[in-house]
Amino acid sequence: MMQPVWKGNLVREESAMYILGNEDVQLMYPPKKILSVTDYTGKRLCRGVDYIETNEGLHFDPNGHAPRMSWEDMYPQEAEKDFFYRKDGGKIFFTEGGFFHQKQVLVTYTHEETDAYRPQIVCGELSRTKKKIAAGKLRVLFYGDSITCGANASAEIFFYPYQNAYPKLVAQGLRRWNEYAVIEYINTAEGGQTSAWGRQNVQQRVIDHAPDLLVLAFGMNDGTWSKDEREFEQNIRAIVEAVRGVLPETEIILVSSVLANPEPCMKFENGTLVPFAGIQAKYPPILQKLAEEYAFSFVNMTAFHAQLLERKRYYEMTGNNVNHPNDFLHRCYAQMILSLWEA
Repeated sequence: MMQPVWKGNLVREESAMYILGNEDVQLMYPPKKILSVTDYTGKRLCRGVDYIETNEGLHFDPNGHAPRMSWEDMYPQEAEKDFFYRKDGGKIFFTEGGFFHQKQVLVTYTHEETDAYRPQIVCGELSRTKKKIAAGKLRVLFYGDSITCGANASAEIFFYPYQNAYPKLVAQGLRRWNEYAVIEYINTAEGGQTSAWGRQNVQQRVIDHAPDLLVLAFGMNDGTWSKDEREFEQNIRAIVEAVRGVLPETEIILVSSVLANPEPCMKFENGTLVPFAGIQAKYPPILQKLAEEYAFSFVNMTAFHAQLLERKRYYEMTGNNVNHPNDFLHRCYAQMILSLWEA
């Protein structure tokens, strides 16, 4: 499952979703052969009954048994709960928990090999991490917002198929260089927070734990609140300077956020609508610049997600329809971070 989706000719359990009236679904690659389509419990759908294979992905049969959602449920008019407003009027469905896992299917298929999704990364200094793993012990700490907390990975909400979020997948994946190593996993992320909060709490949330490896991943909420790029840079720089000042041996990976859904908005008492999709896309160049300046590593999840969205719909890769990734996108996070040691 941790085989990078941009390598080779096989994709395992890519998420897709069927909305009634929109039976054709594109996969991230045009499929060569569909090997399986399952629901979230692993139950197989039947080729020729529930779906047929197309040049670009799948066509779902309305008379079949594939999970689905109606446009009326996705865009409710009279909803009193489980919704956000849309900037062009109306409402859009939102929920935490396992709802979207139940509505999505998982597709395993082969395709023609291509470099189309090769990730944008900066490989900084990570040799000490690998040496510590080889020696048998590593302490890794994850610091960020709700995505780094693990929202909406199925294991974090005690739901099928119980896949861990990207931080735990990374910690598990680091054992590939020594299966007997003790990987001490620490996660001090907190939902709803911005880089300013990260700066204010760096001592107790990071430095006091003295990690060997720090994965730093803010940006989703900064972007929603349109925090100025200069302010974002100052906050991230202050965090890494504080860590370097006390823990100069700690290696750091900077991770940009996936994108928020462009449709949902928060509505305030004065009627103002604030879209969740703010300026998240403006932060990756800042993180890349800092990575190159400090010889850190950087993973551009923003660009990767944007590229996926050229073929796939937002609701196919989300756990809440607003700003949280589903299992598939959490795996992509982990695959990209782990690829830093192999580039």
